[in-house]
Amino acid sequence: MFQDIVKKYLENSKTFKASNIVFNNRKYISYFHGRELCFKNNQKWLSIKGTGWNYGPPYIFTADHDFNCLGLMDYSNALREKKISDILKKKFPDKFSTSLEIIKIEKTDLTKIKNLLPKNFLPAILIREVSSPYRLKDLFLKSKSSALKNLRDYFGKNNYMTLTRLQNKVLHTILNYHSHGYLHDMLDLGNINTHGQILDLEYFYIPKTKYPKYFKISEKILRNRKEKEAIYFLEIMYQISELFNKKTCLRDLGKKSIQMIKNKGKFKNLIFYKTLKKISLSK
Repeated sequence: MFQDIVKKYLENSKTFKASNIVFNNRKYISYFHGRELCFKNNQKWLSIKGTGWNYGPPYIFTADHDFNCLGLMDYSNALREKKISDILKKKFPDKFSTSLEIIKIEKTDLTKIKNLLPKNFLPAILIREVSSPYRLKDLFLKSKSSALKNLRDYFGKNNYMTLTRLQNKVLHTILNYHSHGYLHDMLDLGNINTHGQILDLEYFYIPKTKYPKYFKISEKILRNRKEKEAIYFLEIMYQISELFNKKTCLRDLGKKSIQMIKNKGKFKNLIFYKTLKKISLSK
């Protein structure tokens, strides 16, 4: 039902008109992120976030301060992701998804689902540009074969080369944004694509940029989150290594990460770096 609403808004969006994309000829639906559609646009892809669930029943997940309702995206989250994307694009070209356009869904199109929506929830569509429609999570799901081909086409067909290049790219992306005091805070297999681009930026932390009011900020909390981000990164690489049948552990992945960093002096004072170092020396 909501797909028909999405179709109407996309066909009238400035991004779709400029790209000459026809909605009915869609090439890909992400199996993991069921609220996203991806359309091929020359050598890149348009990622449409907040399109409603593409599979299964109309699930509704809600919490006190955050919710994923019917696979839709809240307008306030779309605004924040677009703002963060604009900042990151200037400093780190092609390392993150690029937000292009936000389309607010009019209340007249919400009549059939308005009773299911939380109070003050206003659905919106966020159109982004990404280099790949596949997320690392897709390597473990129905789209495994296509996602794996996409990963190897980008990083190399040799297993060791693929793993090393992926680890190196994601590692240095994280190091560089941590050196600016930034923080993703929610890294996992689902928000990194098979080209090593980092996605889903609505909760990305940038100092002096307004943060969701329900996220508490203090030096201690930020320190803990920066430590956690190092663990998240190593867990991601551990899971991908397991997929390639390469036996490893977080300590060895930590050692390899430290070895990959050429300009250690630039990053040695980062909590992220210190955490990797600590893990690499663990017994």
